[in-house]
Amino acid sequence: MGKHLAPVDLETLCGLDVGAGERACTEVQRQGLAFGSFIETAESRILVGYVRAWLRDTFAAFTGAGIQE
Repeated sequence: MGKHLAPVDLETLCGLDVGAGERACTEVQRQGLAFGSFIETAESRILVGYVRAWLRDTFAAFTGAGIQE
């Protein structure tokens, strides 16, 4: 049986150690996009870089905790 997690809102996710990427998280929320969609459509390569790094680190933490698709 798979592991089930409670839903987490974007503000909670963005509060996880985003540091200098806080502006990127705010912009994703402002645009109302999924993180992956933001990466594909954003005009700022710097903000895209922060979002990509955050996603990479987050999924690495999920994998390390044994939480996978």
